[in-house]
Order: sequence, then structure tokens, then C-alpha cells
Amino acid sequence: MVLTNRAWIALLSVSFAQLCGCGGVSPSTNQNDTTVSSVASADRLERAMQIASLQLKYKEYDEAEQGLQSALSDPAVKATTESMALLDTIKAAKLAAAISVGTASNSPSPSLDVTSAGDVPSVEGTPSPAAIAGEETAGSSTISAPNGQLSAPSESPAAIPNQSIEKPTEVLIVEDKGRQKSPTDKVAATEAMIARLESRLKEESEAAEALRVYDHFVERHSMSALQEQKFADRVAKWKEAVGQKLVRWGNQWITPEVAAQKKAESANLLAQADAMMLKRNFKEAATLLNRASNFDPNSIRADFTLGMMYSGVGANQPAEADEHFRKVLLRTPGHISALNNLALIEIKMERFPQALNRFTQAAELTPRTPEVTHNLGRVIKEAGLKKLDIPASVLSKFNKLYTDLTQIGQAPPSNPNIGWMNMPMYLPERERSPGASSDAPSADQLVLFGGGSGFVVSPGYVLTNRSVVRDEELGMVEAIRVRDPADPTQLRELPATVVAISADHDLALVKCGQLQSSALLLGSATPSTGAEIVTLGFPTSAFMSRKLRDVRATITASPEESNGHHLMFEAELNGISGGPALSKSGEAVGLISSRYKIKGSRKSVAVIPSMIAASFVKLALPEFASEVALPAEMDWNDVTARATPATVALLCYHRAVPVGTNPEQQKKGTNGRLLALEDILCSKCNGTSFVPCPNKGCIKGSVSRKETYSEVVGVTNKRTVNKTRYVPEACPVCDGKARLDCRACDRGRDPSLRGR
Repeated sequence: MVLTNRAWIALLSVSFAQLCGCGGVSPSTNQNDTTVSSVASADRLERAMQIASLQLKYKEYDEAEQGLQSALSDPAVKATTESMALLDTIKAAKLAAAISVGTASNSPSPSLDVTSAGDVPSVEGTPSPAAIAGEETAGSSTISAPNGQLSAPSESPAAIPNQSIEKPTEVLIVEDKGRQKSPTDKVAATEAMIARLESRLKEESEAAEALRVYDHFVERHSMSALQEQKFADRVAKWKEAVGQKLVRWGNQWITPEVAAQKKAESANLLAQADAMMLKRNFKEAATLLNRASNFDPNSIRADFTLGMMYSGVGANQPAEADEHFRKVLLRTPGHISALNNLALIEIKMERFPQALNRFTQAAELTPRTPEVTHNLGRVIKEAGLKKLDIPASVLSKFNKLYTDLTQIGQAPPSNPNIGWMNMPMYLPERERSPGASSDAPSADQLVLFGGGSGFVVSPGYVLTNRSVVRDEELGMVEAIRVRDPADPTQLRELPATVVAISADHDLALVKCGQLQSSALLLGSATPSTGAEIVTLGFPTSAFMSRKLRDVRATITASPEESNGHHLMFEAELNGISGGPALSKSGEAVGLISSRYKIKGSRKSVAVIPSMIAASFVKLALPEFASEVALPAEMDWNDVTARATPATVALLCYHRAVPVGTNPEQQKKGTNGRLLALEDILCSKCNGTSFVPCPNKGCIKGSVSRKETYSEVVGVTNKRTVNKTRYVPEACPVCDGKARLDCRACDRGRDPSLRGR
């Protein structure tokens, strides 16, 4: 159960300071027992209706119906017109959803060989603990988009153009039938390959999917007798798990029935926390959220919420916020919002190198995220005002990163009239509601999380990498935009949608109806070793700069089993994944892929051959036909000039958990930004209104005064000696208080941000 927008408004209001406050008001003890009972019954019905309304909003129809029915079945509860109307609404919505699902399941299937997304996962991945297959267990609103100028008075810091959004279509998973039917010689499996396979298996949420990964690997690799024996043992365990239909729950594998029960209990805890926040009982809400986090080891919802509760927009308890945002990153590495928000917490805790590292990670993943750039600029500004005591060596790195983003990458600059900007929550695929992406998300629901390059292969269709549009952790993008190459300012973004991805290759096809660029010809022959090519794309080295980069190179290896059937060349590209590799005739001989790496080579770049790409496009678009052949040879400058309009940048978004339900409930400032995510506390005192005593000798308000005195020593030969002692007394600077009033703020708030 996701926290509602109303709850977020309550949670992120100024009354966050009441985190340790009490809950609702008890009925008066002067009333008779009947009155008390009726009031309690009315409260129960009201609470049940609130929770049912939230569950209805998030399409959890069964839970909503059961919860409300349970309350109405209580003899002490008197049904109201509103409660019965709500129950009828829930039943109608549930019936409509069932009819919709039934219609979809009975619709004719496309002629392509299609499976559901993720049926053939990549062998690559990062480790995640699992307790199966013989392995040991162990204990990646405002919106974020590149166009929003923070300094623009009419836009929020993360605003993107208010453009129409292309309605998502069902994504086809295209299998390379020729490759499946006529497999080439198998590649010898190395221990490193097997280790990557096992790591990838630990990412799977279902045992059936893990077994499918095993089968996919075995089809394409030869193994030694020892390796085959190990595989046989592990496959047997996976098959046993598949027979029980086990699913992953943190480090454990459990049955679907147990998982469903646990999810229901977790949703109930979140719903109760939601209800407590509606009543502004933040202490009880925090308790419930902590229980939900411990109960569901796969979820980030509760911990992200707690991180915001304890951040500068809430109760301002940095240590607690630090703990919860770290847990979010542990469960979903590379979560952009958590990286940004944790960096702000680390600034409060004066862990500046760590904060710089978080910002750098976020910038590498989403170079044009306005909140990240803005916060970097604010670090530099506050350090210049002596509000932050940052070592010069670290501050210089903040300056360099900010310069790279704003000058090289042309990211929107920081606005000195805006405080620290937190980012909203978005959810990985495993936590998104099944119907959440059925409707195209509006512009105010999106968070930029990545992007890449692509090129037009047919009018209105762009070929790119599968890894650009589908993240292994976050799943398929929920919105995608193409930067219009016809716009001289490179600010206009065109709505697009993913229509197909390849099950066997790092390929995806994106539809953009408003794109007017002509298509590139996909070459019909594979260039030989030694042939010259030129590559185009938008490199990450320039932080997703709007400037297209071209690099000339020489083919160093032809496609074969040892290199994954890729063309290979060597160059310092620093990205441009999804861009075309072009021959002197102007044909696209392939598509650059960052998925394939050669061990020990930092410069090796893989290119998916054009024939494989053309086969994929043809399967996805049966009417696909390449353009007429281009001249035999052209000057390299002409090749680049011809291909530039067809090479585009793609920006990928995920849906954010909204902060407000409607504009009337969203508290906004004069610049149109959502203030619920803005931290306006003083950087020098962190909102406490006090700073530590600057007297270096002051310890808890006490200093030691050196005092000399005389003392007679000896028995027979008495003599007088001078001795020294230290006498504690109140510090004259702070008058024994160990702190001084902060002169840089107004009751804990930044005075330059008055009126928030």
C-alpha cells in the first residue's frame, strides 16, 4: 500500500515536529457507555472507509472490499449511506477490472513469437543473497527532467515541458528465431561466466525464471564434466523449487501463498501508517513503517517514507534519515532519489566527501537531474557564505562536478532563491501495482533516471539498446522521450513509447510519432577487420550534453562466438550506448552496445551487427523496409552530416509517488515549485537555531582556568613550593551554555528563503 498524497501533505507539513506527539482524541469519559460505544463504532467505520478508499485508489480491490465488509459486519457498527456507496463502487471497479483482464486474455495473439518481459534475462547482474541452488545466504511531487530551469520563474526545479504523452502499448519481446533453431557452436563456459550467472539468478523473484536462465545458458555454452555435474545438482534444486512455485522474499524462498499473505500483512501495516499520518500521529506512523520495513525485505516504500520523515523537511533527525536512505540503496542500488536525498543528509552530518560521492553517482546515472545540479550549486554557495566548513580539496571537487554539469553538460544552473531540494520516491518494478503503468503517466508524475542514444531506422521508429529502456532493477521505463533533433535549441522533447525489445540481443525499438527525421539505412554486409567506421551518440563523459559526438575508429574483430557475435573496435567513447556505427557509404553497420565487455580491455567497444538489428526490426515491424542504397563512398564529414539528424538522445523516466492529490492540496511557492520537498533549514545550524561554542577550550560550556598557589611541604625541613591547578568555570564566550545563537538564520530557517 503506497502512502497517499493526502498523507504526504500531512507528513511533510510543518507539524512534522510533532513526530513524537500523540494520536487521536478519546471520547469524553462523561458520556454514557452507549455513547462511547457508538462513537468508537463510528470511528472504526470512518477508519475502514479511509483505508478502503486508499486501497481502491491503488486498485487493491480485494483488500478494500474485505476490509470494509469486515467493518460493516460488526453488529456495533451502523452502516451509513456513504459506506454502502463506497462498497458498491469497490465492487463495480473490481468487476470492471476482471472484465478488462478477461478481454485482454481472450484477444488474439500477435503472429510474433512473444513472451512476457523478462522471460529471458541477461546473464549479467549484481550479487544478491539467496538461500537456494547450493548458495550461502547473507543476513537501481516534483519531477526530474532535463528541461526544467531552476532559475525560471514559471517552472519547478524539476519541471519538464508540458507536452502530450504517447499512450504506452504492449511491449513485444522478440526472440531471434533463427538463432534459436540453428544455434552456432557453443562457447566454453568459464568460471567467471558461471559466477555471473549465479549472481544473476539471485536477482530473480521466481524460481521458474531462474530455471529458464539456466536453460538459456546451457543452450549456448559447453561445459566440462565437473561443471556439468555442478549444474545438474543446482538444476535439480531449482526444479524442486519450481515444482513448489517458490518466490524470493529477501534471503528466503517461500510459496506464493505465504508470499501473498506476507504482502497483505505488509500492505496492512502501510495502510495503518497512512491512517496514522492522516491523524498526524507521526510517532505511531513511524512505528508501523519500521515494522513494515522489517517485515518486507524487498520493499523500499517504508524506508523511503521514513527517510523523508526524518529529513530536513520533516522531524530533522539526520542520523535516522541516514539509516533509512541507506537501506533504500541497499535494496535498490542506484536509486537516484535516495542518492540525492542521502547526500543532503550527509551534508547535515558534515560528511562532505561521502555527499560528493553520492552526488557523483547520481550525476553519472542521470546527468541532467535538476535537483542534483541545484544542490551542488547550493553547497558551493553556502560554503562561500561560511555556513558550511568544507575542506578546500573537497570543495574544489564540488566545483568541478558542478562545472561539468552546467557548462559541459548544459544542465540547469542552481537557483540561489531555492533551498535544498529533495527528490520524490519512485518504485522498482517488483513494487509497482500491476495496473500502474496501464495509463500514460502525466508530466507531474515522472522522475528522470537515465537515458541513451538511438537512431531512426523507419519513419517514427528509433532503434536503441534494450538496456537503455529496461533496467534490471527498475524494470521497463514508464515514460520515454526523444530529444527533437529538428529543434535548434535542443530543448523540445517528443513523447515516445517502447514497442519491442529483443530477448537475445541488446536491442529495443521505440515509437515516436512526432519525430520527423529520415531513417538511416541498415547495412546488408558486415565490415571486415581493418575497415574504418565513424560512431555517433551522446556520451556520458559530457554528462548527456546536447552536443552530438562523432568518433572515428577501425574494426579490430569480426563477429564470432568468443566476442558474443559483435563487431569490435577500440576507442574512448565513455558511453553513447545505442548510437550508430557508420561505414563510408553512410550505412549503419551496427548499433553500439555497452553490455559486452572484454576482460582487461578498457577501450574495447562492441557493436551489434546491422544484419542482427535489421532482423529484429523486421520481426517487430513486418512492413519494415530499408531506404534505397546510398552512394558507394562519401567523405566522412558528409557521412556525419547525413546521419546527424537521424541520431537522437532518449530520456527515460519512472513514475513518482505523488506528493499532492491535486493543485489545491499542493503547497507551492511563487516559482511554482512544490515546497513539500524543499528543505529551507539553515545550513550553519541545521535548523537548531544554535551553533557550538567557537571557544576551542570550551567543553560542555566549561573552561579551565590556570591558577598558581603556594603550599608548604616537608616535615622537618619545611619549604614553600609553588603549584599549578586548573579550576573549571563557565565559558566566558557562551556563558556556560556550550552554544550560541545562530546569527545566520531566523529561528532555524534560512532568512533568504522567507515566506516558505
